[in-house]
Amino acid sequence: MTKYQGFLAAGTNSADPVVLLGLPYDGTTTFRPGTRFAPPAIRQASYGLESYCPRLQRDLTGKRYTDLGDAFVIGVSQNPVALIQQYLDSQVQPNQKILAFGGEHLVSLPLIRRANRLHPGLWVIHFDAHADLAQEYLGLHESHATVLRRTVEFVSPDRLAQFGIRSGSAEEWRFMREHNTQREDDPEDQIELRERIGDAPVYVTLDVDILDPSVMPGTGTPEPGGWDYARLENALLALDGLNIVGADIVEVAPAYDPSGISAITAAKLARTLLLMM
Repeated sequence: MTKYQGFLAAGTNSADPVVLLGLPYDGTTTFRPGTRFAPPAIRQASYGLESYCPRLQRDLTGKRYTDLGDAFVIGVSQNPVALIQQYLDSQVQPNQKILAFGGEHLVSLPLIRRANRLHPGLWVIHFDAHADLAQEYLGLHESHATVLRRTVEFVSPDRLAQFGIRSGSAEEWRFMREHNTQREDDPEDQIELRERIGDAPVYVTLDVDILDPSVMPGTGTPEPGGWDYARLENALLALDGLNIVGADIVEVAPAYDPSGISAITAAKLARTLLLMM
């Protein structure tokens, strides 16, 4: 039986078409900190996974990707978005796709900005328990709770699709209703969404608290009433074949799950996304 040797066993060829990147930052976390410890935990958990995904009938063996390790953003108190953007510009080639591990959800903002700059007409597909559409949160313009509001300042709300949202302010819910950003994971809605997207580039941002806390206890802001793993996997697989140009998995907080189940769940989601990119 061939075992996948973990994300750390990825190649080191700077010309590979996909790069893995850890962004260990949680400086705007407002409930339970600790997502800065997620990237190494996800990599370590990946050692327990097979290289083959039976749902996709694809194998990581032979896939070209490189692990760049973690950007040094732990403890940054000012302009973390700008710092991450500088890192991306210096370390990642314009033709490379990124699969990033957070960190809190704010780390997605420079990743989405990069994807939008390089791929005009970008769609953003957002899996989350929280809307993250606040104009500001606790006095912060850029935070884990405002990341999608900052996103729709440069990506049209018409190209934002949100799944699993079950928490947000009245103003955020109004925004979702007015712009029809909230989607259902039923077959008819998935078909309609795929038809709208067509060949356009897609960025997928996945906050693991979309999953119910009984499935994903290791997260910073757990929200009861969430999805189970099979539902999330099915929703991701419904995106297969789209032009996914970048993705991230954020908000894993390993310290709150001594069992390690949260990290291995994130690692398996990462395998699915990596095989679809």
